[in-house]
Amino acid sequence: MNRFLVVEARRLLPLAFLLALLISLSVYDNFFRLEPVDTPPPVDEDFLYVTATRGEIDAPSDFKIAHTREQWEELQHHPDLDLPEYPFNQNYEIALCAVNSQVEDVEIRPGGGEVTEVLVEVASSPRYYHLVMLNRDELDTRKVHWIFMDEEESMVYEEEIEQDTEEPEPEALEETE
Repeated sequence: MNRFLVVEARRLLPLAFLLALLISLSVYDNFFRLEPVDTPPPVDEDFLYVTATRGEIDAPSDFKIAHTREQWEELQHHPDLDLPEYPFNQNYEIALCAVNSQVEDVEIRPGGGEVTEVLVEVASSPRYYHLVMLNRDELDTRKVHWIFMDEEESMVYEEEIEQDTEEPEPEALEETE
């Protein structure tokens, strides 16, 4: 009977060694971590645009700009687009949607006085849509002239939009009793 326990102890010894290594690595990892796990990575507050969604679509080429809640809802209910739920905030964001194109770059050129020119560089991508959100704070003039350019630097779409530049009023908090 003593031989039986000795043979089994030899088989369990490597497993006990690996378990001790795993526990020591976990303790070391928790005590000497550079940053806690639960903190999100720092975000650059001065973003120009961020991709909200992209995907495949079978629709004609089109470019849409949504700078109000009504235009955003119209874009969401577009028959060819199947957009996910996105918390669009018209006070801080402007949405650009490119169908059969991909947004490569956005450049804001301050115009003379009251007009800001925004150049959106797009690349042709068949059966593809790209929805990006721009920081509204970057556009500080009353009129914005949007120009969509392709890879050959030729204009594919342009639109001039008059926007409301007043500070948004804080929404009243409803008291629930």
